[in-house]
Amino acid sequence: MITKPEKKRIFWDTNVLVDLLAERDPFYVDAALIASMCDRGEIEISVSSLSFSNVAYVMRRLERDEILRKKLSMFASLVKIIHTNDIILNRALSGGFADLEDAIQYYSALEAGASILLTRNPADFKAAKISVLSPSAFLASCITQSE
Repeated sequence: MITKPEKKRIFWDTNVLVDLLAERDPFYVDAALIASMCDRGEIEISVSSLSFSNVAYVMRRLERDEILRKKLSMFASLVKIIHTNDIILNRALSGGFADLEDAIQYYSALEAGASILLTRNPADFKAAKISVLSPSAFLASCITQSE
């Protein structure tokens, strides 16, 4: 019996989600390509529930509220949302990260079973025990693996 390989589980840091929804150049294209991979069922994307409030805060001056909510809703239907709970928060508070938000993202990625954390700031995750890649590095790795 032939079994399908398990989908890669990718966790998105907030900055990648902002890149996608705000269509930030030059980062939008990579985020959109990766979101399309998820839409086609090639990968699974997880995002912390915290990212939704962070994105709303960052983008409140860029988008009308109704448009932003629609974009967030569409994205939420595509991904697995990891809820920030007491276990994640306690790990983040004592996890040795300089930035609490990064720690929450990291421990949410672990909770999701992600093998890769995508961020534009890999240096913020030096203590990570999973792969931490920029979206462009992730896409480059996908090309290399398919050759």
